[in-house]
Amino acid sequence: IIEYEFCLEIRHKNANKGNIVSYLLDNKFQDHHVIRVGDDLNDEDMFKVATQRNHFAIKIGSGETNANYKMAEQRDVLPFLDLLESEFAPDLIT
Repeated sequence: IIEYEFCLEIRHKNANKGNIVSYLLDNKFQDHHVIRVGDDLNDEDMFKVATQRNHFAIKIGSGETNANYKMAEQRDVLPFLDLLESEFAPDLIT
């Protein structure tokens, strides 16, 4: 049981986003570089796995984090992703 400011999360003691990300990277997305974005304490396991594998992890908001980057607010994410798409994948823009 994990208590947050406004909610309570009940999960198996070994279940977390980091384990899921590890599984997906090992079994489904071996040749991909994925950006992880999160704003909550339950994202920290995912951030830890991402940074250990030299992937990008972006924490939204303030506070200590395992992510290697931070953004101030959620509204900053979409413009950032739009910029990445236009710079690195312009042929994907429709």
